[in-house]
Amino acid sequence: MKPAKQLFTKIILLTICSLIIIFWSWAYQNEKALSLYDPNSDHPFGLKALHLLLQETGWSYQTTTSFPPDLQKPLVLLSTTLLSPEDQQQLLEWVQKGGTVLEVALNYPNLEIPAPPNDQNKEKSFLHSVHLTKYAYTSKVFPFQELVYHLNNETAATNSFFLAPNPTQGFYGTKQGYFIYVHNYGAGILIGFNNLSGLTNKHLHQHPDNSVVFLMLLKKYFPTQEFLIYQTSNNPAGPAVQQSANYYEQYFLGAGILLIGLGLLLWQSTRRFGRKRPLINAQSPVANEFVFSLAYLFQTADARNLVLTNLWEALLEMITKITDQTRHTPLEIIIMRLNQLTGKDYRRLIMLQETLNHPQYRKGSKKQFLELVRELDNYREELAKWKKSNQHFML
Repeated sequence: MKPAKQLFTKIILLTICSLIIIFWSWAYQNEKALSLYDPNSDHPFGLKALHLLLQETGWSYQTTTSFPPDLQKPLVLLSTTLLSPEDQQQLLEWVQKGGTVLEVALNYPNLEIPAPPNDQNKEKSFLHSVHLTKYAYTSKVFPFQELVYHLNNETAATNSFFLAPNPTQGFYGTKQGYFIYVHNYGAGILIGFNNLSGLTNKHLHQHPDNSVVFLMLLKKYFPTQEFLIYQTSNNPAGPAVQQSANYYEQYFLGAGILLIGLGLLLWQSTRRFGRKRPLINAQSPVANEFVFSLAYLFQTADARNLVLTNLWEALLEMITKITDQTRHTPLEIIIMRLNQLTGKDYRRLIMLQETLNHPQYRKGSKKQFLELVRELDNYREELAKWKKSNQHFML
């Protein structure tokens, strides 16, 4: 294969491989974003493990899309995005009237209850953000003493966690406050679980105690094994990612075409391996590539004179045997006899001898060298065929 063609093939291969890598990277990131906190997704950041655990332990839940939910059933609020102020107020009023909410928040919780009336700093929020460097926590509250909860912020937008400094009951946290707690609000109960990332498939596999803590909270504060689930957004990744997901089939079709193109290119580059073929054949591009590369090798090694001399000597030896002449006989007489025997004109060989002895051709280009090699070999092959078909005449 010519160097220019080799370079072109390498550029095409590199381009196709780069496009495939970029596509799969993009697809993985979008798949991750679209599967975040999806109860039906077995992606590392989905919630399918928690969903199956709830089913296996006898819990039954329904998904609700409106407020206020049924007062007869407690609510699990998956806060992946912020609710509107109106929805937040409506939900707090529902809790104040006797509802029970377990809010599992990703970043900022939706249900930020104001500071207690007796708090000196009335503007101070009930929750505050704290940067935590420790991720494994134990509890002193029964029945959580034997369970170690591991915080996770792998899918959160910040490295901070929201803590409640003065809840009615704190379960897991620090001296600054609790990220898992219970707070009485009016006639209802608000359960804060400010670490949704800690319940993903990947994290539960690594730290199964997290799921047990969640189930213990349900068992302690949900009177029946039925509850409602409200997720603030089915697409926390954003509308742009959701829109791009609608074109997944087209994108995968494009990736398939790229893969097919890469396969065909590789097949075209390697299909000649292991095949039997003549090395000198004007009709064979594969043979031409081989001989051209071989000519370049001999030219680089400055061995062209040796190759041409050997080819000419081999051809001349065959001609002398066919014509029954000696090597000392002038070439003109040998060629005359060869013409008589074969009925063809081989006077071109006399000119070839002069060409081979000319310094210009001995130091010529790679193309000239290759043409001489091919012409000498063609004469050798032609005379070999004639010799084989006229053995009786020569005997």
